Amino acid sequence: MIFNKIENKDIQLLMGALAEAYKHSLLDKQPIPLDYGSVRTLPESHIWLDQSDESPYVAHSTGPISPPVIDLMDPDAPRLIIQACETWGVFQLIGHGIPTKLMEDVESEAEKLFGLPVDQKLKALRSPGGGAGYGLPHISPFFNKHMWHEGFTIMGSPIYHTRQLWPQAYQGETMVDYQNQLKALTEQLIRIIFKSLNINSEEVDWLKDSQGSSTALQLNSYPACPDPTRAMGLAPHTDTSLITILQSKTSGLQVFKEGAGWILVQPIPGALIVNVGDFLHILSNGVFTTVRHRVVVTHIQRFSAAHFYAPPGDVIVSPVMSKDFGEVPRYRSVSVKGQLLMGALAESYKDTLLEPQHIPLDYGSVHTLPDSHVWLDESDESPPGVHSTGPPVIDLADPDAARLIIQACETWGVFQLIGHGIPTKLMEDVQSEAEKLFDLPVDQKMKALRSPGGSQSGYGLPPISPFFEKLMWHEGYHIMGSPIDHAKLLWPNDYQGDTMVHYRSQLKALTEQLIRIIFKSLNINPDEVAWLKESQGLSIGLQLNCYPPCPDPTRAMGIAPHTDTSLITVLQQSKVSGLQVFKEGAGWVLVQPVPGAITVNLGDFFHILSNGVFTTVRHRVVATRIRRLSFAYFYAPPGDFIVSPVLSKDFGEVPRYQTLSVKEYVGIKGKHFEKALSVHFMARRV
Repeated sequence: MIFNKIENKDIQLLMGALAEAYKHSLLDKQPIPLDYGSVRTLPESHIWLDQSDESPYVAHSTGPISPPVIDLMDPDAPRLIIQACETWGVFQLIGHGIPTKLMEDVESEAEKLFGLPVDQKLKALRSPGGGAGYGLPHISPFFNKHMWHEGFTIMGSPIYHTRQLWPQAYQGETMVDYQNQLKALTEQLIRIIFKSLNINSEEVDWLKDSQGSSTALQLNSYPACPDPTRAMGLAPHTDTSLITILQSKTSGLQVFKEGAGWILVQPIPGALIVNVGDFLHILSNGVFTTVRHRVVVTHIQRFSAAHFYAPPGDVIVSPVMSKDFGEVPRYRSVSVKGQLLMGALAESYKDTLLEPQHIPLDYGSVHTLPDSHVWLDESDESPPGVHSTGPPVIDLADPDAARLIIQACETWGVFQLIGHGIPTKLMEDVQSEAEKLFDLPVDQKMKALRSPGGSQSGYGLPPISPFFEKLMWHEGYHIMGSPIDHAKLLWPNDYQGDTMVHYRSQLKALTEQLIRIIFKSLNINPDEVAWLKESQGLSIGLQLNCYPPCPDPTRAMGIAPHTDTSLITVLQQSKVSGLQVFKEGAGWVLVQPVPGAITVNLGDFFHILSNGVFTTVRHRVVATRIRRLSFAYFYAPPGDFIVSPVLSKDFGEVPRYQTLSVKEYVGIKGKHFEKALSVHFMARRV
């Protein structure tokens, strides 16, 4: 079945799935919109681009390319709609049957609404616990800068919400009629699209009965902007919906098309713009495009109205399997509510999570290296080459260990640690359990496939995969939160995950011991760091890595070059070497595993804390003809922890990095990846 219900009588979706998602997405106290009428210059909080940067106001495409315009009255409309879903994920629709007068009335009423005095609009300010009301875009918490936007969200009964939001003399009949007409049109389009997916609309209860669907009407105002080339109306995103229908009379919407860049959608008079959302993308197994879009602002105020339509929150969405849509699922089945309620770690990959997700190969059946996994031509330098001796090996029991660790942090950003106290038997047990896990049949591993927008736990390719054009020779399991809960989900039924619980506890204790040593060198008192003292709110993940035997290792890549978005990463390598670190002046250096040793990598946060004195090590993993396993434990402070460079004679008296929260840096890393530190350094340099 493509749609199923969650079998849980305790689920109470009193606000609807979209409202629930909005409630949980408000991660911080939500700022209120500016009093735009009194603003004469663009505030720093709203500047997205420096003068030297590329302006978002200019669409990148210079050719006569734009989303198709489709007449719903055209007998060929269904074929054209499906074609647009596949190639664009967006189209303009005419002949849709919604009266021009009604569309004009909606714009007129919205204009009256946004023309109200600020104090009156603030009476309907959306609260962090609700979805409806006046405020900034719901995606605001995921970005470091504010958008040049104010909006009203209407959810559930338009009459109820419009009476609450509009002046008392207005009863909201226009919005009731408008939302009813949009709902009917949306469901007409869904039936057309479902037919192409071989889904019988009559068997889909929530569509057949037109009940339980999650809908929201978002009225948008993009006020006149004093400096539009450096502002952003709505940041790039995809819609967490099945379909979104947009009414806009003036231009401002841009969509991203692969190979063409950002394209301005010039509104056709009387047309509606239809966006394919994430759920249709998943349903079509990635064949239909979920369009990435943004809104730019101008010197003139602009209005739009967006109608979001999603299945009920307790519906399970599964990819369609067929010759046309693929016979291997690219996405795991996901509940609508689960897709909407993305976890914090998923935020760092928010712009890439819904790119087509590749699943690991069935490596046991692959005898030649696929082109999708070829990183180097035969004429290029082979990655296994090494240029220097390896990083230092430090015995934690050595009385001089603290000094040697700090020295390694400054010169390498990586070291191997012996005398760490983790029992050899436990490390061997972890290796054994991981081997069992990766030996499972492909179809069993696929049951725990990591899905876009959902939990970052599960089976799949490296989380950094979306940042690279080529695929890595790798399969992995990522465990976040309770090891017991995830082990029960990921391992065979007879395994309860006790080994991983004990292993992670030992790694956590070791990591915090190392952090205390390093903090002391930074003149930071560990006892005054609440999250370290109480060991609460931490961002922790355990990644089990498998690098299968590779038929052509000199042209493959196990893990692409990167630095870790952590404070410290602790790695257990197997006996087979493969990890390489980059050292300035020496190039790529092979880290030859020392029996019983743990490899310790410094992450980006220690680099920032030390004002750049400690090295965040750039590293990669090469493929070999022998299977190799490794286990990485990532440790980072809570998302709201403020990371400030330490200023002293030893670490510099001028900050090289601006103070920022862990969450803010994760957002920068998610956007710029390897350039995150240099972007932050150059943009914030004093």
